[in-house]
Amino acid sequence: MAKAKKNTNKLQNKSQVTVKKKSPKKVVNQIRNIMYICRSCVWSEVEREIDGKRQGAVLLQNIKEMAEQKPLPESIDLRGVFCLNGCLKPCNVSFRARNKYTIRFSGLTTKNAEEILTVAKLYASSKDGNLKNKEIPKALKDRVSVRTPPLRY
Repeated sequence: MAKAKKNTNKLQNKSQVTVKKKSPKKVVNQIRNIMYICRSCVWSEVEREIDGKRQGAVLLQNIKEMAEQKPLPESIDLRGVFCLNGCLKPCNVSFRARNKYTIRFSGLTTKNAEEILTVAKLYASSKDGNLKNKEIPKALKDRVSVRTPPLRY
């Protein structure tokens, strides 16, 4: 019995020891702007793949290669996804971030890669993501298919 009480006392003493915690490092909260590219978008209904690749996958690869040459701002994440629900007008790219409008472009081709990167930079630098028509590159102005306001809870 004496040993059991002794062990209990040791445990109680350990729980009362003050542990000095390190102060947390200052973390900068940076909004992550996500560029989604639908890699399953087809070239056309007749020609779904060329050389075994879909247009969306080729567009994603083109944008990745261009971003290696001219890096995107650190606040932009590039994600290839399997569907952005714009199948009637492939190829689709969407921009999304917390507390910002979501914008989806449809009817894109691999030739639009440079304009898409321009929009990515504009979107990342915007306060609310609601890009004005005059800001959007001319080749993409008529390709905005969805503009959704941010969720407000």
